[in-house]
Amino acid sequence: MEEVISKDNIVLERFSKDNLSHLEVAKKFKSDQVIQEFFSEWEQITALSLDDDTNTFYSYVIFDSKKPIGICTITFNSDDVCVFSQGFLAEYRGRGYAKLVRNVVSETLFNQGVKIIKAYIKKNNVSSIKSVNKTDEFLEEVPGTDLLEVRYTQDRKR
Repeated sequence: MEEVISKDNIVLERFSKDNLSHLEVAKKFKSDQVIQEFFSEWEQITALSLDDDTNTFYSYVIFDSKKPIGICTITFNSDDVCVFSQGFLAEYRGRGYAKLVRNVVSETLFNQGVKIIKAYIKKNNVSSIKSVNKTDEFLEEVPGTDLLEVRYTQDRKR
């Protein structure tokens, strides 16, 4: 995966503990009650990506017009399947960024040979479910959890 992924005003920079703007957005997320669980996952993947040279874990800070607005992770399960997660600072939620970032990431991944991108959404995350329902993708319950899985493929990407 690339160190920087960009399209239009959306830029994803691979997380660096030496970048002050990355550390600042991480600090904001750490205190965000809504995103605590996702942030914990992001911290774990970030730690793995900083210490792992197998190119399996990637953690990014999301920018719009040079303002940090969110964070995301990409975890490769195989050469052609990955799991994608994203979260946004409170003031940027509900503004369409999820779809924009999903499109930027999926285009990049599909161009690199990924066949399936999976994302998991909590059943009570109404805004994310609405976002997915605006696409032609479908949500499938993950048995024994409170999660829904959505799969994006190149022939059905949005």
